[in-house]
Amino acid sequence: MPFEPNALYRVLHFRIDTADKAAERAKWAGGRMFNLLTGQSAHFIPLYGTHVRQVLSWAGQNVPGGIVPAERHELRLDFAKLAYEALRAKLGQPK
Repeated sequence: MPFEPNALYRVLHFRIDTADKAAERAKWAGGRMFNLLTGQSAHFIPLYGTHVRQVLSWAGQNVPGGIVPAERHELRLDFAKLAYEALRAKLGQPK
Protein backbone atom coordinates (compact mmCIF):
# COMPACT_ATOMS: atom_id res chain seq x y z
CA MET A 1 0.00 0.00 0.00
CA PRO A 2 1.21 3.53 -0.67
CA PHE A 3 2.44 5.62 2.24
CA GLU A 4 0.75 8.78 3.45
CA PRO A 5 3.05 11.81 2.88
CA ASN A 6 4.12 11.94 6.57
CA ALA A 7 4.96 8.23 6.60
CA LEU A 8 6.87 8.48 3.31
CA TYR A 9 8.82 11.44 4.71
CA ARG A 10 9.81 9.42 7.79
CA VAL A 11 10.82 6.38 5.74
CA LEU A 12 12.93 8.50 3.42
CA HIS A 13 14.52 10.25 6.39
CA PHE A 14 15.60 6.89 7.84
CA ARG A 15 16.76 5.40 4.52
CA ILE A 16 18.71 8.51 3.49
CA ASP A 17 20.39 8.64 6.90
CA THR A 18 21.34 4.97 6.57
CA ALA A 19 22.85 5.57 3.10
CA ASP A 20 24.75 8.64 4.34
CA LYS A 21 26.22 6.59 7.19
CA ALA A 22 27.19 3.85 4.71
CA ALA A 23 28.96 6.50 2.61
CA GLU A 24 30.86 7.70 5.67
CA ARG A 25 31.87 4.12 6.55
CA ALA A 26 32.95 3.44 2.96
CA LYS A 27 35.90 5.79 3.45
CA TRP A 28 37.88 3.03 5.16
CA ALA A 29 38.37 -0.69 4.44
CA GLY A 30 36.60 -1.95 7.56
CA GLY A 31 33.60 0.22 6.78
CA ARG A 32 33.41 -1.07 3.23
CA MET A 33 33.49 -4.63 4.57
CA PHE A 34 30.70 -3.78 7.05
CA ASN A 35 28.60 -2.30 4.23
CA LEU A 36 29.18 -5.39 2.11
CA LEU A 37 28.21 -7.79 4.91
CA THR A 38 25.10 -5.83 5.90
CA GLY A 39 24.01 -5.05 2.33
CA GLN A 40 23.98 -1.30 2.91
CA SER A 41 24.71 0.99 -0.01
CA ALA A 42 25.95 4.55 -0.12
CA HIS A 43 24.25 5.17 -3.48
CA PHE A 44 20.94 3.30 -3.40
CA ILE A 45 18.05 2.75 -0.99
CA PRO A 46 15.81 -0.34 -0.99
CA LEU A 47 12.07 0.21 -1.46
CA TYR A 48 9.10 -1.73 -2.75
CA GLY A 49 7.85 -0.83 -6.20
CA THR A 50 4.79 1.02 -4.91
CA HIS A 51 7.02 3.29 -2.84
CA VAL A 52 9.51 3.75 -5.69
CA ARG A 53 6.63 5.08 -7.78
CA GLN A 54 5.64 7.48 -4.98
CA VAL A 55 9.20 8.74 -4.51
CA LEU A 56 9.75 9.28 -8.22
CA SER A 57 6.47 11.19 -8.44
CA TRP A 58 7.48 13.43 -5.53
CA ALA A 59 10.90 13.91 -7.16
CA GLY A 60 9.21 15.14 -10.34
CA GLN A 61 10.46 12.21 -12.42
CA ASN A 62 8.61 10.06 -14.93
CA VAL A 63 7.80 6.65 -13.49
CA PRO A 64 9.20 4.00 -15.84
CA GLY A 65 7.30 0.86 -16.72
CA GLY A 66 8.44 -2.45 -15.33
CA ILE A 67 8.35 -1.45 -11.67
CA VAL A 68 6.49 -4.29 -9.99
CA PRO A 69 4.65 -2.99 -6.89
CA ALA A 70 5.32 -6.02 -4.67
CA GLU A 71 9.01 -6.42 -5.57
CA ARG A 72 12.00 -4.82 -3.88
CA HIS A 73 13.90 -2.28 -5.97
CA GLU A 74 17.02 -0.20 -5.44
CA LEU A 75 16.32 3.52 -5.87
CA ARG A 76 19.12 5.99 -6.53
CA LEU A 77 19.86 8.15 -3.53
CA ASP A 78 19.69 11.42 -5.48
CA PHE A 79 16.05 10.76 -6.42
CA ALA A 80 15.24 9.90 -2.82
CA LYS A 81 16.78 13.19 -1.67
CA LEU A 82 14.78 15.18 -4.24
CA ALA A 83 11.54 13.59 -3.04
CA TYR A 84 12.56 14.10 0.60
CA GLU A 85 13.10 17.82 0.03
CA ALA A 86 9.76 18.14 -1.81
CA LEU A 87 7.97 16.37 1.04
CA ARG A 88 9.80 18.46 3.64
CA ALA A 89 8.63 21.66 1.94
CA LYS A 90 5.04 20.44 1.58
CA LEU A 91 4.82 19.26 5.18
CA GLY A 92 6.54 22.35 6.57
CA GLN A 93 9.27 20.32 8.30
CA PRO A 94 12.41 22.13 9.50
CA LYS A 95 15.76 21.31 7.94
